[in-house]
Amino acid sequence: MKRGAILSAVLILGVTLSAAIRGSVRIETPPMAHTRGTGGTGRTLGTSGAVGTSGTLGTPEPVLIELFTSEGCSSCPPADDILSDLVAHQPVANAHIVALGEHVDYWNDLGWTDPFSTAQFTSRQSEFGESLRQSSIFTPELVIDGEAQVVGSDRRAALSAIAQAASSPSVPIALAWNADGLLSVSIAPSTLARSEEVWLAVTEDGLESHVARGENAGRTLKHVAVTRRLAKIGVTKPDGSFTQPVSVIFDRTWSRAASHIVVFAQSPASRRINGVATIAATAGAQSQSR
Repeated sequence: MKRGAILSAVLILGVTLSAAIRGSVRIETPPMAHTRGTGGTGRTLGTSGAVGTSGTLGTPEPVLIELFTSEGCSSCPPADDILSDLVAHQPVANAHIVALGEHVDYWNDLGWTDPFSTAQFTSRQSEFGESLRQSSIFTPELVIDGEAQVVGSDRRAALSAIAQAASSPSVPIALAWNADGLLSVSIAPSTLARSEEVWLAVTEDGLESHVARGENAGRTLKHVAVTRRLAKIGVTKPDGSFTQPVSVIFDRTWSRAASHIVVFAQSPASRRINGVATIAATAGAQSQSR
């Protein structure tokens, strides 16, 4: 992208998804987490093991939490419930919680194919596993601002990590729908967001599945903040600024009224999230960036 140019990034259905990660299988059971396996010998997917401007006083800092989950994992529904509660009730006083529910695909060969899963989210979780120096990845896993992770069903640990993340300043991101139906994304110059990747996600609430097979057979699972689309829309300038109108195209099977747009700035090296904002998917909605 040339400096100063205002380009329109179009998100379309059918973006090629990343291939599922390949890695050594390791035996490791994080506390309160569910490994991918049966018969008491769990499997987790191995990783390589490779090594904002603040808001005003009293204004909550936005914190991005990413839940890596699967409908094929019997330990995941409690984590899904916690995610729903965190978004609905915003229980951390100094934080505004923004959520992405990312359904991985490495459980799909154990009886039930999660309809919301993609290899892209498995790959994203693997990248966090490397940046956070984990020996393996697992479900349910909650990654907070790209710099901390906890077991997704451990509410106390999640609240603590969110509060810690909110104690650091973040980069304000302004979102607004313009008269042409494009989403205006704007980041003011900031030393916290120099040459950072800017990502856009479409999430949908109120989704559910009637699981017929696998570990959750016979259960009806309900979800919020299911990530329907995740794509990089650009890179901030060396001074940390970014301005771009984005055309967001929705699949006809998605409910726009139940959807949100989430935009965040992420370091390509550390994977840390340095700013996040969200806005309702309906034109004319107001941004919930803080």
